[in-house]
Amino acid sequence: MTHLHALGLLVCLAGSFGGHAPDAPVVANDNRTPAGTLANGVLTLHLRVTHGIWHPDGDADPGADVLAFAEEGRAPSIPGPLVRVPAGTLIRATIRNTLADSSIVVYGLSGARTLADTVRIRPGETRTLETRVSAPGTYLYRGLTWVRDTHGTVHDPRLGSDGMLGGALVVDPPGARVRDRILVIFQWRDSVRLHPVGDMGEELLSINGKSWPHTERLDYQLGDTIRWRIVNASFDVHPMHLHGAYFTVTSRGGLATDSVVPVADRHLEVTERMNPLSTASLQWVPAHAGNWLFHCHLNFHLMAHAPLAAMPSATSGAPMVMGGMAGLIMGVRVHGPIAADERPRRNLRLVVEQYDSVPGEYVPAFSYEVDGARHRTIPGAPIVVTQNEPIAITVVNHLPEPTSVHWHGLEIQSYYDGVAGFDGYAKRIEPLIAPNDSFVVRMAPPRAGTFIYHSHYDDIRQQGGGLYGAFVVLPAGTRWDPAHERVIMLGEARDTSALKINGVDHPTIPMIAGETYRLRLINITLDRPAVSMSIVRNDSLQRWRPIARDGADLVARQVHDGPARIPITIGETDDVLFTPRTPGRYALDVRTGRGELLRSAELAVAASP
Repeated sequence: MTHLHALGLLVCLAGSFGGHAPDAPVVANDNRTPAGTLANGVLTLHLRVTHGIWHPDGDADPGADVLAFAEEGRAPSIPGPLVRVPAGTLIRATIRNTLADSSIVVYGLSGARTLADTVRIRPGETRTLETRVSAPGTYLYRGLTWVRDTHGTVHDPRLGSDGMLGGALVVDPPGARVRDRILVIFQWRDSVRLHPVGDMGEELLSINGKSWPHTERLDYQLGDTIRWRIVNASFDVHPMHLHGAYFTVTSRGGLATDSVVPVADRHLEVTERMNPLSTASLQWVPAHAGNWLFHCHLNFHLMAHAPLAAMPSATSGAPMVMGGMAGLIMGVRVHGPIAADERPRRNLRLVVEQYDSVPGEYVPAFSYEVDGARHRTIPGAPIVVTQNEPIAITVVNHLPEPTSVHWHGLEIQSYYDGVAGFDGYAKRIEPLIAPNDSFVVRMAPPRAGTFIYHSHYDDIRQQGGGLYGAFVVLPAGTRWDPAHERVIMLGEARDTSALKINGVDHPTIPMIAGETYRLRLINITLDRPAVSMSIVRNDSLQRWRPIARDGADLVARQVHDGPARIPITIGETDDVLFTPRTPGRYALDVRTGRGELLRSAELAVAASP
């Protein structure tokens, strides 16, 4: 509810929720078929709001009673019916509220198309909304139920069941329609039943109406240009991460606006932060054939903690589906040849350890040991390799449970990507690394930059327990310069989920005045998708030069000196150049989206020798 209050939707609606007879089962909408009838520049659309039973985890599994939009004469769907029209179309949407005891507010389908839109449809009422759409882009429409309690507080007594009222609104250029797919994110929360990990309510998270592993598999050919429209119809932030390849964002929008990103400003990335009620259009070309994931990197949105499915414990011996993952995940299958690479390789060794644990402890202390260096430290020591250098990393599992390692942001073959039970191709699927077993990862990273390695199995426990580290790829012909390279990783403290910087509360980072440092900033927290990092001295914001994001160099017009503050979401890396001009103490601050200080590292700058 806090997201909705912050957005200013203080709408008082009459009624209370009573008994009802559920409507037909809610179907998943793959957003391929537009709804309504288009004739003479007018889209005529007839919708109703109704109850239904939703099965995000498969039709044979138990369902949740939710509210959903339905096109008249058809079953209710999640997301709601797709509205897709050419620019210049007048959308005439007639909406019937079939609920006997609740009013509905619908926005995105009337002339205002903003959060200030307060069109109300009372119980049993039918209203017609009109809006003419002129600008091509990706938008959304949304509905909510609200009542005011005896204390005057606006809230939804169904605790999130109307979180599924909404859908995509796509406006195509006149006379043209791009070949694309539309992926709509929804989130349903039941705050009555609390999950044992923390005080959050049980959640169902879906893309196009299904939760992993029941989401659709998207099939492409190697060499295809893939275009997606992402619609975040939820009131939460979702850092959406693509495995194995880069994408570029071509536009960003929301309810009423969609701004094209100028070609000269489009840069490569592997993680895009989707704010509440936002949209993004992106395109990408696969780097390798095989199976790939596209998912939210807010880790609690990946675990199977929905009220309709229980997640087995990693230590219980029960089987887990691809690491116990569920929720906001899409699977992509890229078909094409798999190139063999039999070149001699530099050999590295990564040992996964558990130490100082207590029997029954939910999150033991885990660590990575890189070629014997920095034993029992969090994060793991940086793995430093050279661009296009063939390497073989033998991952040795000394844990009493299975594990896997994901090479976040790296364009490597799918079989080595780290999602056990899914990555690979045809019958060659990457296995889990069993206790006292090992797995050899083969790669030759094609791009110099800052990346991440972390567990992709039972992520909350293993990554939260310390299984993460920096993976640095140096340009060919260069050497690692420890005097001027600074890796700064944001992670979590095990059990408490307190933010840590390089594994501690307040690290001290030595520097020398007048010398330039490359700061490799990394956010690999579990649930902090909206933080920023900045450098200040005596309350004065300093200046730095951003040069790369997600391991890819920024485009030329983005590389310039500017204020030393940058938003950094989960799964994102940012490289900046910083030159402290005078000796003294500087602070590298980590703040929330509201500006609240979470943690601070000290930059201890000494005078030049």
